[in-house]
Amino acid sequence: MIEIGTLVRLKFKSVRYSQYDLRSEKIEHDNDKPVGMVVDRGYNGMNGDLIVKWIKGNAEIGHPTGSVSYLGKYSIEVIA
Repeated sequence: MIEIGTLVRLKFKSVRYSQYDLRSEKIEHDNDKPVGMVVDRGYNGMNGDLIVKWIKGNAEIGHPTGSVSYLGKYSIEVIA
């Protein structure tokens, strides 16, 4: 279980190939992965999405520094 205050890194990004084709792709280089901290949990309490505030974001893939994202636990990896 990932707890509040944990540093995390994004593993997958969303890529839209067409209007109806949205896919998740693995981010290959560690330098391109945004780094953030889990600040809260979304709906459904412990089973809900994680709310991550990006400390070192990557605006090119849609997660700029200072923004907040709702992510599932399989989309991120724990750093510390």
